[in-house]
Amino acid sequence: MRTPVRSKATPAKARSGRPLAKAAAPRSTTIKISELARRLDTTPRALRYYETIGLLAPARTRGGSRLYSEVTLDRARRIVTLRRLGLTCPEVAVCMGLDLHSDADRLQLRTRLECLLARSLRDCQDLKVAVSWLQR
Repeated sequence: MRTPVRSKATPAKARSGRPLAKAAAPRSTTIKISELARRLDTTPRALRYYETIGLLAPARTRGGSRLYSEVTLDRARRIVTLRRLGLTCPEVAVCMGLDLHSDADRLQLRTRLECLLARSLRDCQDLKVAVSWLQR
């Protein structure tokens, strides 16, 4: 026996004649590597590398696919941000292990970031000089 096709305009009804409550769509608590890479504007290869060196530890499906939870996504976001700021992977590993409730650890990270800021400001000055040469 064929099931009648319902149009989207006609909601399903319970035996009482009242419309059935819509079931909430299941919330995905994990995402795949391609989606994570898209969200962070990086590559799946970079994320695999961070896993290889121990910075990330995603869950795996039975088939071996990587699944990233919200906690892992936040960790990956911090890793990618620190890399974009110019920290090396070993420096990122140190930063990820810091206890930011510790004054000493916060000072260590702040000192490193201030050095990166100073270097970036010097690079900006060098770029301004190069642009002025080209405008002559």
